[in-house]
Amino acid sequence: MNVLETSIGFVDRSSIGDTSLSTVNNVKVEVNRTDLIRVGYPVYGNTFRISTNISQVFNDERVPLSSSNDVLLILSLSSSSLIHSTHKVQLITI
Repeated sequence: MNVLETSIGFVDRSSIGDTSLSTVNNVKVEVNRTDLIRVGYPVYGNTFRISTNISQVFNDERVPLSSSNDVLLILSLSSSSLIHSTHKVQLITI
């Protein structure tokens, strides 16, 4: 089994219905519009694409969410997106 570390940072103040992520650190240096991201648990979290819709702000603090199949379709966080949001996920290799 291959393990890929894809954590790019923490998200703050996420709520059901949010159409963007509020990031704690500048993730814009790591990701671009159209990139796929997973919210929550690395394996079971919901997959989104960073929106190309220019009406949605994409900067150091905001990452706009869209469908992984349609970058213009704005999506929001749901309870299934946030189910793992309170878990601290770690990979420890010995």
